[in-house]
Amino acid sequence: MALRRPLVLLAVAALAGAGFVLGGRTCQSPSGSRPRTILLLTIDTLRRDAVGAFANASPDAPSATPRMDALARAGLRFLDARSPVPLTLPAHVTMLSGLPPAVTGVRLNAFDRLPGPEARGYPLLAERLRAAGWRTGAFVSAQPLAASYGLDQGFEVYDDGLDELAAGAAGNVPERAGTETCARALAFARSASENDHLFLWVHLFEPHAPYLRYADDVAAADGVVGGLLDGLHALGRGEEAVILLTSDHGEMLGELGEPTHGFLLGDAVLRVPF
Repeated sequence: MALRRPLVLLAVAALAGAGFVLGGRTCQSPSGSRPRTILLLTIDTLRRDAVGAFANASPDAPSATPRMDALARAGLRFLDARSPVPLTLPAHVTMLSGLPPAVTGVRLNAFDRLPGPEARGYPLLAERLRAAGWRTGAFVSAQPLAASYGLDQGFEVYDDGLDELAAGAAGNVPERAGTETCARALAFARSASENDHLFLWVHLFEPHAPYLRYADDVAAADGVVGGLLDGLHALGRGEEAVILLTSDHGEMLGELGEPTHGFLLGDAVLRVPF
C-alpha cells in the first residue's frame, strides 16, 4: 500500500524511534514514549467503501465494521491511500520494502519471489526493526504470502500456516481462518517479555473470494480485528500499541465488468482504507 509515498514503511520505521510524523502531524504513543508494540494489520481484498469510517458521512450511520470504525476515530485516517497493484504478494512487498513492483521485481502472485538482501540491495521493514532490537513476528492467512516467496526475511517467526491451510473447492486459494491466525499472533506476543519491543504483522484473508456475500465477510473480518485488539489489551499491550490497519487492494464487485480483482485498474481495487 502506498499513499503517494510508501507511508506504511516510513511510519513504522520511524516508530522505532520516539515519535513519528504522519500527514504533517507528530504522533507518539499515549505515554509520549517509544512504543513497545507496533501492529501492522492487513486485511486482504478490503474495499475502502466497505469500512464505515470511510463510507459514512455520519459516525452514527449503521456500519458492518464497528471495530475498524472505532480505530479510525481514535487515530488518523488517510483519505487517498492507494495500492500499487491489486495482487496480494506484490502489494505486501511494497508495504514492507517501500518500493514499487517495478523496483522489487515482484509483480505477480505465485510466480515471483523477493530475493535475498545481497541481491536486492535494500532492507525490508522487519530487517530494520530486528536489527534495532525488536522482536518480529508475521502471521499470514493465505498461500500467496507463504514464506517461500521471500517475505519471511527479517522475521523471527513467520507463521504461514501451510501445515493447516485448507484449499476448499478446486481452484480456491489455500487459506486459514483469521481467528486461528490471530491466536498464533497473540501466542507470540504472550511469549515476549514486558520489556520487549514487538513488531507484529497480521494478515487476514477475509473477505477474499469465494464468499456468499462480500459484506458478510467484511463483517466477519471486523469481528476478528476486534478479537485481536482485545487480546492485545489483555496482554497489557493494547493501550500503548501503535496500530496500522490497511488493505493490499480492494474488490471490483462487478465494476468495469470484473467480479473480483487482479486484471483491471480502478478506484474499487486501488483505493484502500488506511
